[in-house]
Amino acid sequence: KPLELGYWPGGGGDLQDDQMPFRGYYILGSWSRGKPEPMQAEGPGSYGLTVTLGENRWEDFQILLDGDKKQRLHPPQHRAPRDSLVMGPETNAQAFKWRIDGRRARPAATSSPMPALMGPEGILSLGASSSSMGAAPEVGERYRVRLRVAGKYRMVTWDRLFEVADRSSIPKSEFYVSSDWNGWTFDAMSPEGDGWHLEVLLLREGGHFQIVRNEDWSQAIGPASPHADSSACGLGPDESRGFCWSLRGSPG
Repeated sequence: KPLELGYWPGGGGDLQDDQMPFRGYYILGSWSRGKPEPMQAEGPGSYGLTVTLGENRWEDFQILLDGDKKQRLHPPQHRAPRDSLVMGPETNAQAFKWRIDGRRARPAATSSPMPALMGPEGILSLGASSSSMGAAPEVGERYRVRLRVAGKYRMVTWDRLFEVADRSSIPKSEFYVSSDWNGWTFDAMSPEGDGWHLEVLLLREGGHFQIVRNEDWSQAIGPASPHADSSACGLGPDESRGFCWSLRGSPG
């Protein structure tokens, strides 16, 4: 069966003053609509927050010092997995986020606990990933995200809690049209049966648009090819490929 090997240093050195918060660590996630949420202190060098998977069955996030969007802690890569190192704080690092992806979880043959070997330099863990044990996650599945700090070393990890939130507590989706006729801002769509709709007034010939979930450009929905018509299916929500639907119509 697949095994994961992770190493967490026992400490050493110190963070610089500008790498440490005054009030605490906050998570800015794809579920929170731009509102940072405070992490809870769990013990020496450990801070946590429970995250619920929404309709996408994935969530992205960064960690902020003191809730300040100009002080972003981020991974060294895009859509980073658990047990990734922490970079920053930086101001212009919006593209680098951790991703909890329930769509990629693999059922495991066993849910036996992960053994750990303790050594003078840290902890060596060997076993099946907690995110891959059991049935594939569903909407409402909960994860505990943790930031761990040991001296100058920092790491972000998470564990699947194997519990599902009440449906009423799962964040609701809203959808918006962003287009060249509204200056690529967001016009709210209205729910209608199983779908969403928006009436628009064209001020010139035609236009181009995408649909964005929760006013978050990392959750854009667009066609697979440029200048698509109404027959084209939407892809996403995910990072925008830059392709738009083309609305053909006359002014007024």
